[in-house]
Amino acid sequence: MPYDDVGELAGRPYEQLVERPEAVVPLPPLVRYRDQVALVCGWRQASDRSWWAQPTWLPEEEQDAVRPPYLRQRQVAGGQVDPVAGQDYRRVPRLRSGSVLTNSS
Repeated sequence: MPYDDVGELAGRPYEQLVERPEAVVPLPPLVRYRDQVALVCGWRQASDRSWWAQPTWLPEEEQDAVRPPYLRQRQVAGGQVDPVAGQDYRRVPRLRSGSVLTNSS
């Protein structure tokens, strides 16, 4: 990725890559969503106390030179995502209805 584009990656600590290209950038943990592997970027609790996940994934549909790969992100009912063995979900941000964003660690 060209370093000029790093500033467009909002919400993640990618600015360290410009000075330290060897830096390790943590990715969100994996979940299964619609028979695909996705990153779970957050959880939100609705006012009815139900939980909603925010999966992000690279669609498995065909890509071509005209339409490059792209990421999709949705908010889906928590029951639509399944955990992946070995993943640590404690650092996934959680937004509870009527409160501020927290991590579960």
